[in-house]
Amino acid sequence: MSLNTIVKRRRQKMGLTSTEAARKTGISKSYLLAIEAGTRIPSPSVMRQLAIVLTWPDDDWYLEYLQVERRPPTLCRLAELMLEADNIKLAEAIALHALAFSQGSYNGRYNSKVYYLMEKISLKKQDFKQMLQWSQLMVNALNHVAISYRKGVALYNHALALSLAEHHNGRQCQPLLAQAKEIFLALHRPREANLVDYTKANILLANKNYKDALTLYCQVKRHPFADPVINVETHLGELICYWALHGKDKGLIQQFETLIDKATPLQTARIYHNMGVLHRQCGEFALAIEQLEKALALYGDTQTRQRGSTIAELCLTHILAGHLPEAAAYAQQYALVPDPKDTQDTASMILLAQKLGLPTPPFQTDNLVLDDYEQRLTCCFHIIAGQP
Repeated sequence: MSLNTIVKRRRQKMGLTSTEAARKTGISKSYLLAIEAGTRIPSPSVMRQLAIVLTWPDDDWYLEYLQVERRPPTLCRLAELMLEADNIKLAEAIALHALAFSQGSYNGRYNSKVYYLMEKISLKKQDFKQMLQWSQLMVNALNHVAISYRKGVALYNHALALSLAEHHNGRQCQPLLAQAKEIFLALHRPREANLVDYTKANILLANKNYKDALTLYCQVKRHPFADPVINVETHLGELICYWALHGKDKGLIQQFETLIDKATPLQTARIYHNMGVLHRQCGEFALAIEQLEKALALYGDTQTRQRGSTIAELCLTHILAGHLPEAAAYAQQYALVPDPKDTQDTASMILLAQKLGLPTPPFQTDNLVLDDYEQRLTCCFHIIAGQP
């Protein structure tokens, strides 16, 4: 059955007149009648709103829509709408259809548009290795271009994907970021150039180069075109660098607290997590558990790495507080968190499972870089060794 026929039948089955359905959808009656007659293809936003009015689930109507709409740019817009609605699986399916149509009917003309969309989808999934693959395709597609905004974005995204997929790959990221910054400066895009420096600071932080990261965070914050969207992240980075360089400081807890009102839910979770770690380092286990539980409640389904870190911290803190049943419950909860998870957190949990007498999978803990400022893995080693 065709899309237009299904739309008409669903409307009639719901007892809606064409005038009522058009009004609820936010379109003209003539537009709706043209859709039902099959003489006009609804735009992605109209189709989605119409489906809501007709109580037609997204997963049910999109295949019918693909029978009448095969233009890759339009399908990319539909995939973006699904991504905004957190229907990641459907967004990915539609994007891959768009890529197939681009390659099959348009001689690959829209491939790079789909590559860029797939980068966004992979990032939302927190599948950084997949993001790296798509960003490499995007860079390859723009190799022939000397200077363009899209090429600058492609180089920046590829560096970002590389840093996320392979945490200690800062040296490979730097040339890509340098090229991206050069392009942005040539195109008079100072805000984007400053964003490159912010990303450099994040990579330096991930690679334990706290001194240089702190210098760069301060530079980014003082930039005349500093993006307000990253203000909280920049301040977070500053505090973590200071913490790593100077050790635990209860005064940092108050500074973390000042960021909460300006933060997104994920940023707020990170703030609570860091406050919890600081309380644990200061021996204030009850306060640590309180903050960590707040953080745990804020993570989304895709934030598995962050959730795993907070669960590992909760398990450790409960052990230090002498709450072994609660610690065992968190150890079991950690095992249920899907990948990706942080290697050091997994190593920490294996050590803690040994302490709790729980079964542990085989895991090689040699050559791990310790999480300098959180000292979680170090603390776990001390517990196993029977040290304070």
